[in-house]
Amino acid sequence: MLRVARAQPPPLYKRFPFCKCPASPFIYSLDPDVESYGNGTFCFTLNVTPSFASGYCATAELHKLEININPSCDVRSTIVKSTLNGTPTKVGPAFSKPPGGPAGSVVLRLTQLGLGLNSTGTQICISLSSKKGAQGCTSLETLCQPPPGAPSGVCWTALFDSKLACCKPSAPPPPYPPSPEIPSLPPPPPPPPPPPSSPPSLFPPDLPPPCKVCTYVTFVPYETVGANFSFSTDHCYDIANRIIDDLSQYAEVAKLLPVEPEVTCRTDLVKVCIYFASDAEGAKLSPYIDAQANAWLDYAFGFACPTNLTGHQLVVEVGGDSDSWPGIPETCLNARAALECHLSPPKFPKCKCDTSKFATPFAALPYITTAQGRKESTQLYCFNITVVEPTNSSSYCGSTEVLFKAEFWANDTLRGSLKGIGVQPADSPSMKFISASWGKSGDDTLKATQLYWTKAQAEGGKICLELSRDTDLNSFCLTNGIRNACWINFFDTKKKCCPLFQATVP
Repeated sequence: MLRVARAQPPPLYKRFPFCKCPASPFIYSLDPDVESYGNGTFCFTLNVTPSFASGYCATAELHKLEININPSCDVRSTIVKSTLNGTPTKVGPAFSKPPGGPAGSVVLRLTQLGLGLNSTGTQICISLSSKKGAQGCTSLETLCQPPPGAPSGVCWTALFDSKLACCKPSAPPPPYPPSPEIPSLPPPPPPPPPPPSSPPSLFPPDLPPPCKVCTYVTFVPYETVGANFSFSTDHCYDIANRIIDDLSQYAEVAKLLPVEPEVTCRTDLVKVCIYFASDAEGAKLSPYIDAQANAWLDYAFGFACPTNLTGHQLVVEVGGDSDSWPGIPETCLNARAALECHLSPPKFPKCKCDTSKFATPFAALPYITTAQGRKESTQLYCFNITVVEPTNSSSYCGSTEVLFKAEFWANDTLRGSLKGIGVQPADSPSMKFISASWGKSGDDTLKATQLYWTKAQAEGGKICLELSRDTDLNSFCLTNGIRNACWINFFDTKKKCCPLFQATVP
């Protein structure tokens, strides 16, 4: 059967870095001299030139480095590792086919560099090797596509901020001087120019309509909570860049159109839209998209529910374009990943008392800090105490002045893993360790008693659990479905008030 090949739409960007690269006073550049260590390791030196210009790009951080790759380089056979001043980068380097570039174009991306105004002299290094039995690109001559007019081995690079608002490509060398002109007869007059043609359409009419696919990352309260979470601009673009980079990796499986991805940032929503060449092309990613959505969920929120998102559903949804969420339309590629961060407190403690949060002036901050224990074999997990304005300061609980004891919802089958409880009021220069006190078997109640802290002592005080290193917090604390979380109560002297708080290891 013969098939008629369809013409590919023209590339949106013919020149590296194959994306919108606005002129800006970006203060970062790479030294033209690259250090070679003879073992496949090559190091670029970062220059930071402070600018007197105003505006975002004059102070923005350096987020990403891209290198234009020689089209003849066998990237499947090439292993690349990257370091910053000898330390592995947070995210490993990756080859990517830029959606907006010409056919065959490839870039090497190093993302999440996190470099700033004080990073001049930083060594950004790549180490090249071949996969076993293959011939990879282990030199800059075979890896890099040089700028026009530059010799082999010169790398064409570009530096970006996290928002992709600032871009600094390496400058190509000046052109060679022109050859001396030889006098000749004047040329004949040129023929009249042809009538202007219409610019080619990005979506030619003879091709199937494109498929626009949007990814939404958001969080939704399902209980009445006082959430203190929002997407910062940097966090939004970090998530967006991850989604774009991941989808670009599938360019060999499903064809993307050379259209700049659309990114929307709100405090409660990250939205990224890309175009596949057709519905059929987008549907090719159906076997992968569910796993990818779950990976984006973990990347956006971490592998555990953040305490400040307790009582929320965390969502990544892939589907059609919409100005609002939820209720997005289906399209050629659809997926959904969600995580429930339950608010419902446990039935704890075992006695009758007022467990309402902020019932008394004493509260726990939502994070747990860690430190070395008294021995190499132990670890401290510290709850950080603070003083708050109670919900009803005129009530009995709201008017209490003393923190008498703390109780933890803990697995009493692991009593032997607890080596002590450290207490340090704010006015003490050191931590004192006290013996653990447990409730009856099956109550799962650990107690730190006889504290008698005033408000001044509680503000900035710490209560620490010293656990064996072979026992993790997720096993020792009963979590009610929240990973790496612990529940703690604070009691008054009459044990009528016991506000319940949750804290997690960040």
